Amino acid sequence: MGAAILIAHDDPAVGEALSIFLQGQGFDCTTAPDSPTALRLLRHGAFDLVLFEPGSEREGLEKRARAEFPGTALLPLSSPATDGRRRAAPSRFHLNDELIRGVREALERRTPAGAQEADRGTPGSDPLIGRSPQMKGVLEMIRKLSTAPSTVLVTGESGTGKEVVARALHDACKETRDQKFVAINCAAIPATLMESELFGHVRGAFTGATAEKKGLLETAEGGSLFLDEIGELDIGLQAKLLRAIDRKEVVRVGGVSPIRLDARIMCATNRDLREQISRRLFREDLYFRISVVEIRLAPLRERPEDIPDLVAHFMARLNRELRRKFRGVDPDAMAALMVYEWRGNVRELQNVIERAMILRDGETVGLEDLPAHIARVAAGPPTKLREALRSFEREHIRTVLRQAGSDRDEAARRLGIGVSSLYRKLRALKLTAEEPASRD
Repeated sequence: MGAAILIAHDDPAVGEALSIFLQGQGFDCTTAPDSPTALRLLRHGAFDLVLFEPGSEREGLEKRARAEFPGTALLPLSSPATDGRRRAAPSRFHLNDELIRGVREALERRTPAGAQEADRGTPGSDPLIGRSPQMKGVLEMIRKLSTAPSTVLVTGESGTGKEVVARALHDACKETRDQKFVAINCAAIPATLMESELFGHVRGAFTGATAEKKGLLETAEGGSLFLDEIGELDIGLQAKLLRAIDRKEVVRVGGVSPIRLDARIMCATNRDLREQISRRLFREDLYFRISVVEIRLAPLRERPEDIPDLVAHFMARLNRELRRKFRGVDPDAMAALMVYEWRGNVRELQNVIERAMILRDGETVGLEDLPAHIARVAAGPPTKLREALRSFEREHIRTVLRQAGSDRDEAARRLGIGVSSLYRKLRALKLTAEEPASRD
């Protein structure tokens, strides 16, 4: 089948008629009777285009789809006419070439699935969070690379924040920070489309190429191109990408004239590329070209001391987005979060905090608000749990003392305990009078 299309229409008969017509044209269609269903389907499947009826009841769908799925094209089934009346919807009156042309043009214009284009300071983008030695090492690498145009390979398990690192490097470099950051997920785009998406094409290069199109390598001119899941790139395209990076030029599909490549290339993978090379699934010469510098992101289970800071960051952001007033996580819940192994890494932690804040009525997330498989770790070996609680308490007191400028009276007030109790905790946790103020 062709492109995947989601049809959001509250009239089942119209939705079905559209689906049958478009499937006859080679498209893969799914229908949704309302906006909530459409959003749920979008979150559980990959769609290239959403056809929807505009209007006040659909504004939420359009807004959320644009924010959450930038690689999905949106096409209204009707639009306001110049005299203020709504033009007849193509779904009801124009099941013909007009609709097909609109669909194809929308697909042609879209940012490809898995690709995003953003300027510096994109709303909702996360900064690098953490005080662990591993994260401090990553930050130091970014500082050193900010003055070098070298290609960078970011490695790590899924969910560790590889794109966050790439964005941080983009922002740290004065040559790119005010330019575009273009990200593309190589695993999300079919191999048959990837060459055109990366290198662009000229008009008439292939069936359906009705207009000239810039590739992502061109689009990122002066800025950064981030190729996520580079290990999924088709072996045939790897040679063409290597050539483009080496020669600093691209040739569009069907074209002959080279175009200057002026973008920093950053790649990421959760695969072992050396193992891929041994299986002849990845070119060794491309590996050496993209890994001039490699930044490894440690999984969250190897840096549990970063969890309190990450939780605080997610809560602050979600308080704004969800219009809530959560103050934090209670000690038992934090202990469970710090002991849990987090196979989904930072992304999984964020989802857990968001779920708890949505379902909880109150201002503090407790152990009972966590998923059962995470809460159960609190029933594990007592020694391990006590160590987690002690570690959390130590880091929390350090943070509060730092925020209070080492003022013990102010820190005790913020902690909700007496000054004498604070001093006892400092002795018990073996924190010196000078240590908290000097730590970041």
